[in-house]
Amino acid sequence: MLTCDICGKQYKNYIALSKHITMKHKVVIKDYYDKFLKKTGEGTCPNCGNPSSFISLSLGYNNFCSHKCVDLYYWNNEERRAKQSKLLSSIVTELWTIPEYKKKKVSQAHNQVMDSKSKFGNYYGMSYNLWYGKELMRSGWEIDFAKLLDQNNIKWEYEKHTFAYGEFNKYTPDFYLPEHDIFIEVKPLSMKNEIVLDKVYCVKSMYHKNIEVLDKSEFDDFIRRLIA
Repeated sequence: MLTCDICGKQYKNYIALSKHITMKHKVVIKDYYDKFLKKTGEGTCPNCGNPSSFISLSLGYNNFCSHKCVDLYYWNNEERRAKQSKLLSSIVTELWTIPEYKKKKVSQAHNQVMDSKSKFGNYYGMSYNLWYGKELMRSGWEIDFAKLLDQNNIKWEYEKHTFAYGEFNKYTPDFYLPEHDIFIEVKPLSMKNEIVLDKVYCVKSMYHKNIEVLDKSEFDDFIRRLIA
């Protein structure tokens, strides 16, 4: 049970308690949290010292003020970077030794390709790849991004640069834009998970490369920023 620190009334969940605080006591949730629940140092970004945003009564404040500060705080620490790289290597290696996991991922890849072939009938599909010009790409999303680059006369290279990280792993970004010295990883929003982002952050910090992970909804905004 959760107790209101103003009147002592109890509630089963944070939603009910929040509703009670705002409607009965006319108090803003952030103000209530600051007065009764906020811990020392909470709400302050440990990297830059700026305020972090308030989330909710149950979650409190964000730990950092921005994604940039997350990168700087964690990945400028060599010991943590090495630890995360080793952890990521072991996770990826262990997952692919599990038959059920491997079967699931292969099935997902097959379904994605079938979906891409149904949407992009003018592209020739081969195995789990799709042709765009002379390049054999891995998804319709990558083809969309390559087309957008071509339409804006932006030079690009596809899977030409590989980086070693951890003990056994290698990472090859999807695109390299030589005129801008930027690497691009194209991922559907559903696949922009912690493992993918950790891998990218690890390579960024080890090699000091500019790498961005984009889903399809971010393509246009990225191009506008690039050619502005």
